[in-house]
Amino acid sequence: MKGIISGVCAIALLVSANTLNADYNEKLSIETKNTQFALKTIKTEDYISLCSEVVKLNRWAFYTSLCDQNYFLTLEGKNKIKEKQKIRKIIKQLNKTITTSKKRMNDKNFTRFEDADLKVYYSSLATKNILETILDEDFIKVTGGFDTSLFKEDFDIIEYGKGIEAVYKNITNEEKQKFALIRERAKEYECLFQI
Repeated sequence: MKGIISGVCAIALLVSANTLNADYNEKLSIETKNTQFALKTIKTEDYISLCSEVVKLNRWAFYTSLCDQNYFLTLEGKNKIKEKQKIRKIIKQLNKTITTSKKRMNDKNFTRFEDADLKVYYSSLATKNILETILDEDFIKVTGGFDTSLFKEDFDIIEYGKGIEAVYKNITNEEKQKFALIRERAKEYECLFQI
């Protein structure tokens, strides 16, 4: 019962993080023609504060997900499907945040906000990684999940995000195809054993 309650709390926190990420994406839409005007009207400290809040909520979402990484193993049927759909929506929003922050990091108009977008980018990348991992029940079953002792108080989500980015850059398309093929074959074998 404790796991279900903490899992529900984790989902609630993730939904809050999702909302704040959406606010970040809507603020100063880089695709608009009036970006220059919008940049002049927003206070630097307000934007940096928004970015800071996104990073804080991403950090909380990361830790909460890490602590409840076995949550999906406790659910069955429709409940599991609904909860996984919620996480997928959050991952979709994180993908938008990652794309938006990456564009803003490369836009000279956003340089006055220092590294605020950089922190949003890496914290979102780290949070997305943990969420995608906990959705992979096979990984959690086989490995037992993440060793939470690695994530101590001095853990830096930004550095973790940088590590995730480095891994993504080093995986070639050929390796991605091999992983997909291995996963597909594993599912085929799983079906054979269920017969």
